[in-house]
Amino acid sequence: MQENNHSNGQSAKQKVLPKRIILVRHGESEGNLDTSAYTKIPDYKIPLTEEGRAQARLAGSHLRELISGHGSCSDWRVYFYVSPYERTRSTLREIGKSFSRKRVIGVREECRIREQDFGNFQVEERMKAIKETREKFGRFFYRFPEGESAADVFDRVSSFLESLWRDIDLNRLHKDPSQDLNLIIISHGLASRVFLMKWYKWTVDQFERLNNPENCEFRVMELGQGGDYSLAVNHTDEEMLEWGLSPDMIEDQKWRINGNKADWNNHCTWYLRSFFDYELDSENDVEIAVISSTVSFMQTNFFGGQSSSRIAYLTCTFNRLPSSMGCVALSVMELDTPNAAPGEELVAKAEKDLIHFVSYGSKKAFGCFIDLISQEE
Repeated sequence: MQENNHSNGQSAKQKVLPKRIILVRHGESEGNLDTSAYTKIPDYKIPLTEEGRAQARLAGSHLRELISGHGSCSDWRVYFYVSPYERTRSTLREIGKSFSRKRVIGVREECRIREQDFGNFQVEERMKAIKETREKFGRFFYRFPEGESAADVFDRVSSFLESLWRDIDLNRLHKDPSQDLNLIIISHGLASRVFLMKWYKWTVDQFERLNNPENCEFRVMELGQGGDYSLAVNHTDEEMLEWGLSPDMIEDQKWRINGNKADWNNHCTWYLRSFFDYELDSENDVEIAVISSTVSFMQTNFFGGQSSSRIAYLTCTFNRLPSSMGCVALSVMELDTPNAAPGEELVAKAEKDLIHFVSYGSKKAFGCFIDLISQEE
């Protein structure tokens, strides 16, 4: 078990972090083999196939090998969370055959990690048409009639994550911090994807590119030296590419192995780029960008490209107060004449307005303001 300061042997009362959080999709179900099963069996009662049970037993063996370090680590424990569906509970039962009673700290059935709700009994042809519509609409926001969208699943999985962190913070899952704790979450394909989306702050666009795990395939999030969890400890670039992660997302996973969580925003510039058109490295960059866009807007929409538009809007920009915009623009319109360079009277009036409205940096602002006026003359 690892503590939040990465030292061992401290008091059990101190918060300790699981060494791994492992997401497992259920084994092959009757519904995976034949979708007509959903027309006569409620989704939550769909059982595993014989192949699905064999997949789960094999997954249990692989999980034990991973957790035990192929026999090199002796002091470890597991705690299970499981969806209440028949196929996930059966998967847990088969996986559990690889773990002795002393290794299992506990298990909890958790409804919030259940399968996406597709409605009640599913009419096969209708469901096929609905899923085609979902591909056109977008998998994350499309809500099934009488069912859920992936966004709905995201909300309840987010709630589950909050409870999970409370369990960790209050040390409800584990009593001995010297033991490595491994959380194994047996759930469904979409629930696992939105779990990762929430955890790693992936965007909707990034979610749309993700592929579903295969039956009994698992994703291992392992605690790194910097206090964050990474998929890259146990999975290769090729695997993560197959899952749908972009090269930037893979590089982020590699950084998390040793990176400090507090530095993530500074490191992850690609994430910021997904929201903004450009990067603004300094306050001067911001001022230039604001001036360029807003002056262009004012020229086009209010002053017909006259030189007065630059004076009016630069003043308003530096004022930072929407209430000042009207009076400053009005003063410019009164004093300026079409196509004329600004005179001393206008400059004096603008300076007075600046001094009145700017709460800080007025001298710097006015200096920039005068420089730009000079360029007009």
